[in-house]
Amino acid sequence: MPPQLAPLFRPRNETPPELSNNPLSYPPKPANSYKLVCINVRSLRDYMSRAKGYCFRKYIEAENPDILIICEVNWDNAKDADELYWLYPRYPHRYWANRVAVLSKVKPLSVQYGFDGAYDYIQDDAKTRCITLEFEHITVIGTYVPNSGKDGQFKTRRQLFNSTFKSHISYIQKPIVWGGDFNVILHEEDIEKSNNCWNQMPGCMDWERVEHGLLLEETGFVDAWRDRHSHSREYTHESVRYGKWRLDSFLVSPQLKDKILHCDIRHDVHEHFPDASDHWPCALVMAGQLG
Repeated sequence: MPPQLAPLFRPRNETPPELSNNPLSYPPKPANSYKLVCINVRSLRDYMSRAKGYCFRKYIEAENPDILIICEVNWDNAKDADELYWLYPRYPHRYWANRVAVLSKVKPLSVQYGFDGAYDYIQDDAKTRCITLEFEHITVIGTYVPNSGKDGQFKTRRQLFNSTFKSHISYIQKPIVWGGDFNVILHEEDIEKSNNCWNQMPGCMDWERVEHGLLLEETGFVDAWRDRHSHSREYTHESVRYGKWRLDSFLVSPQLKDKILHCDIRHDVHEHFPDASDHWPCALVMAGQLG
C-alpha cells in the first residue's frame, strides 16, 4: 500500500502547533487587560499565503489579540475557508464581511452588520463595512470606511457613511472602542509628504478632515495611538508615490481614556514582510475585561 499523506487541513476544533522560525515577538498583555488589533490586509487570501511568508498567521500567533479587526478582507468565502483552520480554535466567535471582519475570543452579547434603522447609506454596502459587537462592559466597532475617490468621485458616499455612522453610535449605550482603516488624515504629522497630498488626495481633503474632526469633537472620541505618542510621527500605510500615512488606528470613548495601557504600530511586520500588504497593524491594550 502507498504511504498515507498527512491531511492538508486539520479539524477546525484542533489547535495546531504554532509555526516555527517566526521573526515576530511581542510581550504578553498585563493581567486584567484585553488586546485588540486592526490590520488592513489588502487581500486576506494573498496576505496569508506561502508566497507572503505566511505573514498573517505568524503575526496573529505572535500578537495573540483578544479581538482582531481585519480590513479589506476581499474574500467572499473566508468564513468557510479551510486555509484558515488554524484560526478557528483561537477565535470561536467570527463575523465576516467582504470588506471587514471582526474575530473574538469572547462571545459578544449581540452582533450587528451595518447600521440601525432607516438611512440613506446603501444598506448592502454598510453591512460589508461596519460590524458592531456588544460586550458586557464595552461595544467594539470594526470599520473599513469608504474612500472618497479621486477628485471626490465618491464624496457623497463618504459623507452619507459619516452621517449615518454618527447616528448609529448615538444609540449605543456602552463605551465604544472603534478600530479599523478610517481613510482620513486629521493632522499634518500623520502624513509623511504633506506637500504632495494635502487637499489633493482622498483622505487629505479639507472637507474630510473637518467632518472627521467634528465627529471626534462631538463624541469626545480619543485617538488611542496619538494619546500614547503625542509628539511622534509614525505611519500604518505606505505608497511608493505618496509616502507614508497613518490611516489605521483605534478611537475610544472618553470614559475609556484612562484605561488605555498601550497602543503601538507594528512596524516590524512591514520590515519582515514588506510585500505582504501596503498597511501594517495597530495594537491596542486596554485595562479591564471584555465580559
